[in-house]
Amino acid sequence: MARITESPRRRNTRKVGITVLIICEGEKTERIYFGNYKKRGTGIKVEIPNSSNTDPINLLRYAEMKADDLGINKDNGSVWLVFDCDANKNRNLARVKKEADERNIQIIYSNPSFEIWYLLHYVYSTASLTNPQLETELKKYIPNYSKSKCFFQKLKQNQQNAIANAKRLQKYHSQQGNNLISRESNPFSLAFILINYLNNLIQI
Repeated sequence: MARITESPRRRNTRKVGITVLIICEGEKTERIYFGNYKKRGTGIKVEIPNSSNTDPINLLRYAEMKADDLGINKDNGSVWLVFDCDANKNRNLARVKKEADERNIQIIYSNPSFEIWYLLHYVYSTASLTNPQLETELKKYIPNYSKSKCFFQKLKQNQQNAIANAKRLQKYHSQQGNNLISRESNPFSLAFILINYLNNLIQI
């Protein structure tokens, strides 16, 4: 199976000509959000292809295929897999984490869903949430919230707060002995890792 390997050419230390491949399980929220990092003239190419896959293993296979198509290796880009907890069992989550690590593909996991990253812009809490509860909480801060709308600019002013809250949750779950890529890490999102990466590459 495909792996994101080192380029045989000499490493280029300049941050140009880089391709960032982001594979999302959702066709709306995640793609709309990360689409804001697509900017011309930066030397950075952000690819967010359409995918109807929802199962993380199938997403991983799709990511491998697209990485091959784009000729991505560790020297000229990175590959990110963005998916939610949903109904995935711990053994399936562990499997996709293991296989992604072996292929140098980064996992951006959210529990219960990507919307927790939005909520973290406004509040920190360790209370577990179902998706309906999460949407109810989010609408306290974004009353007109919809999966099909872009709220990037509205959220941007609180982005550093969201990053800090996500890191606090990471520390909390680690202290509780919860595996981050599992059903136990509710609420939680690794979105801040990809956000930091993109922010360091692209000024928006």
